[in-house]
Amino acid sequence: MIKAYFHIYYLSVRKSKSLWMSQVSKILFFGFVLLAYSALWSNFANTSNWILYFIITEWIFLASSESFRQIESDIANGNVQILLNQPIDPFWSYLSMIWGQSTITATLVLFFGLFMHFFMFGFTQDFKQLPIVLIMGLMSIFTLTIFQFILHILRFWMENIRPIVLLWQKSALILGGVIIPLSFYPPWLKSASQLTPFYSTLFLPASKILTFQTFDWRLYGSSIVIWSLIGLILAKFLFQQGFKKLN
Repeated sequence: MIKAYFHIYYLSVRKSKSLWMSQVSKILFFGFVLLAYSALWSNFANTSNWILYFIITEWIFLASSESFRQIESDIANGNVQILLNQPIDPFWSYLSMIWGQSTITATLVLFFGLFMHFFMFGFTQDFKQLPIVLIMGLMSIFTLTIFQFILHILRFWMENIRPIVLLWQKSALILGGVIIPLSFYPPWLKSASQLTPFYSTLFLPASKILTFQTFDWRLYGSSIVIWSLIGLILAKFLFQQGFKKLN
């Protein structure tokens, strides 16, 4: 059974590789934003530190913000019911597809971002933290794509989920500290962000890069596990309710 889901993941990766125009546009957009961010922080101390923080948060954000139109189309056309007759669980089939699609974006954005950082600053001390930060980032992408899946599941009840997806993405940018680290936020806003999955999936992994930011391993470990479980349970429940609605 696991082999079947891995095959779906593999096919999704291959399909995403063929959509090269879409991937190129994301890289160009990321490059433009990265240059703008570099100019913004160029007069601050530890500029390379700030840029690497932004690269990590943007990597996680872009990789977990993919639009999975096939899921929406299958729900709208009723094709999702066909999967009920298959020997594999459609819930895990779609999740495998989502993770496969995110893999290509994650790989391209990460390599491009690190290349740009090395091109601008060379090899810095910040790179010593990268191995553990990348592992944390992959865990964050895993968690956030589950919540992205939940947004698409809402297509069972809504004609247009674009406004909700847009609201989710804007909330991630602000409450996840993608542009400005949460360390500079007012205390009340930082406290509010800690009640969302964005704090543990976006800010905490990237904050490991920041030299002035203390890191709490217990907080990160417990929060990422809790949000992953909440996401999976909620996604599974909504998916089952959506199927009941179709029937």
